[in-house]
Amino acid sequence: MMIAHRLHLLALVSGIPEPLRSAKVLVMLQAMIDESDSKQITPRVFVLGGYIASVRQWQRLADEWRAELTRPSRLSYFSFREAFPLTGRPRGRFNGLSEQERDLRVSNLRAIVERNVAAQIAIAFDVSCYQEAYASRPRLKNNHWVYAFVKLAASIEICMRELKLGKQTLDMIFDNRKIEEPNIIAAWFLAREQAKPSSPNIFKRILVNAPQFRSSRQLISLQAADLFVGSLRASNIALLNGREPHPLWRLHESVPKVFIKPTPETMRADAENDGGGSGSASL
Repeated sequence: MMIAHRLHLLALVSGIPEPLRSAKVLVMLQAMIDESDSKQITPRVFVLGGYIASVRQWQRLADEWRAELTRPSRLSYFSFREAFPLTGRPRGRFNGLSEQERDLRVSNLRAIVERNVAAQIAIAFDVSCYQEAYASRPRLKNNHWVYAFVKLAASIEICMRELKLGKQTLDMIFDNRKIEEPNIIAAWFLAREQAKPSSPNIFKRILVNAPQFRSSRQLISLQAADLFVGSLRASNIALLNGREPHPLWRLHESVPKVFIKPTPETMRADAENDGGGSGSASL
């Protein structure tokens, strides 16, 4: 399984000729991205985000992640929704674990992430506020994916500049979701078009390649992104409902972050202007 994971990681940067391949492939950057949408809950919160790390860092994370999953009690796979279901005790692969046992396993996974990633990036917002802001723009009203991706793409340049990562290529890898893949690709093209006047380097030197899609069962680094966006979604829902979030849902304190949380006023202004734009981000 680990050999297959490494091959999937390296395949994402294949085609680079020698001598660049041996020298640079392992330090090239990849962003593992996932989404989380609380469609059955009010308020409906949408999160798009993940982690940035080098290929070498992702390989280390995958090794440690797999070791944690396979120790007693063995977990074949990590799913945030199974670890923290909307109601009741842990289920699915976490079935049979107490909440204390579940928390220990998730805490261990969070520690693995903190040791092996360069940055955490995300956007989170209330979907109903977005739809209200875009009520007069039918094409975008029901496609918050485009809005989220445009905002997130702009934040990546801020993140890489602040972290002094240079303007090297960053490949974005998404969890395999057949329904959403066309939306993600469309959002990438739209973001590229909108970025030209204000920030031409994003798509000329950083987000050069269109998003790629892999199964989180094969590329297990994507399970870390699932933990991240699931935690952010659950935390935001708890706060919006006046509840204290679970301690394990917090952002990583030791990992540099770019977190975008558009207000209703920001979304209305975006709708009146270009439907996305660069927005604001905090690091």
